Amino acid sequence: MPSKKVVYLTASLAVFLLAAVISYFWVSSIFNAGKNSAENGIINNGTSSAQTIKEKDPNAIDEISWMEPEKIEDFQSFSDGGSSETYKVGEITGGLYKGGEMILSIQPFYIGASVFHLIKKDGDLYLLSRYSDYEPFSEETSVQIVIDPYSTVPALDFPEEISGPAERQTLKKTDQYPTIFSKEGLEKVFTSDKFGDVYTNDGDKPEEYNLRSNAFYIRSPDSLVQTYYYEPDFLADGVPDITWSGGKKNDGIYEYEKPYAQYYYASLLDDKDISEYLEETGESSKGDAIYEIKDPDNEASDELAFYEEYCHDFDPCPISYDEFLASHPIIYYVDPFNRLIEMKREEFIPQQMAEMAKPAIYLYPEEKQTISVELDLKNGYLSKSDPDYGNGWLIESDSSGNIVDPVSGKSYPYLFWESQSDASSLNSDKGFVVKKEDVGGFLSDKLGQLGLNGKEKADFMEFWEPKMQDSPWYFVTFYGNEQMDAVAPLTISPKPDTVIRVLMEYRPLEEPIPVKSYDLGNTPERNGFTVIEWGGVIR
Repeated sequence: MPSKKVVYLTASLAVFLLAAVISYFWVSSIFNAGKNSAENGIINNGTSSAQTIKEKDPNAIDEISWMEPEKIEDFQSFSDGGSSETYKVGEITGGLYKGGEMILSIQPFYIGASVFHLIKKDGDLYLLSRYSDYEPFSEETSVQIVIDPYSTVPALDFPEEISGPAERQTLKKTDQYPTIFSKEGLEKVFTSDKFGDVYTNDGDKPEEYNLRSNAFYIRSPDSLVQTYYYEPDFLADGVPDITWSGGKKNDGIYEYEKPYAQYYYASLLDDKDISEYLEETGESSKGDAIYEIKDPDNEASDELAFYEEYCHDFDPCPISYDEFLASHPIIYYVDPFNRLIEMKREEFIPQQMAEMAKPAIYLYPEEKQTISVELDLKNGYLSKSDPDYGNGWLIESDSSGNIVDPVSGKSYPYLFWESQSDASSLNSDKGFVVKKEDVGGFLSDKLGQLGLNGKEKADFMEFWEPKMQDSPWYFVTFYGNEQMDAVAPLTISPKPDTVIRVLMEYRPLEEPIPVKSYDLGNTPERNGFTVIEWGGVIR
């Protein structure tokens, strides 16, 4: 055994060595904790949002040589969501990860796609959880990764608002389906000193580019799209601050987005000949001229068409056309980007249709086989599907739920659809009142009771939980097979042994209200060929 030696250190040297030891163990603990968790299949399921960098962050990865994305064909998916589109988007030139590669991986779900930012260094993978929407890892995955919950990438932290070069050109950040940036279908609006060129699009088939029309787009350094939108700045809870030409103040609520058009952030018109078909009838509090149609009695008038649409469900119509016109049903103004915005009075927008938002159908046959799936939407219409619905889905699936479109060869984790449907039969006073802070735990618990597994619950919560964070309380209820079969019957061949359909509806509340709670019943068993479907109602 080595003999002991007494070492005398100066105070300053001791402090230096102590700091070095603490730093070493602090850095080691970050990565070893992540590595141990990954190796044992224990991964934090939460998502940490990036914080604004106010000064140089000791954990900031800010020495990156960004590049055009290079697709990695042989990258093995490390999430249990299925195949991924993976790209090398940069090389790290300094700091802790020096010599590493910045990797972007996208799970190809149509809505709520999962994005992963990783670093590959010396054969190891590190997940930057602040910039990743990661789900529980499959226990069967052979990919081992280290979770890094601390590092930041300042170049990827975009602010909640940006401003254009002119006054009042304030744009607000919004979530966008993750997609690689492309200039196709876009036109440049202005150039930001900090963020580069800012683009918009003209509303022509935006779904082809996976973008929402009439918004504003910036290319992020990792080649993803960052999306912003303009909201009229004279609105207060939907009520435009307008004084009509006769001196009366507006008291109506107006919508500036196209009703039932999920791809549009604003309803725009060609503003070439305003004077020919519009006349000024008011002024906003910001000094904007407010216009209305000159000839509302013309058979081709938008106001007449709007009136007939409103009156469709009444017999007789509750108001005359003159009364309708007197309420200023459709107004127009030129926004700070010189776009002619159309705004419709909310009370006249038909509300009888409800959006069946993001129903996802999972198929688990006992063996790989071809499956036919058909929807009956005779009381509504299909607004979106992925893969394309056509006259029905004809796909291949295996026992793990991996779906392949035999025509395109593309893989899908589930069949996705959305519709506008008559949801009058969905009306329940029974449910649960949930505090905003408890939404996550509540959904996880109830969805498990209703028969969803871990992956299906994660997919559901990834889409719906963020939408339930703006109010202090929520009323939540669930509909099952009987109610969903009445609204959107499914025909599946070969016939499944087990079908579990779950549809959630929620309402924001400012304070808790008394409701009739109910028992969700026993958790259904999943036997044989099993079909799982979940979705939500947006009225």
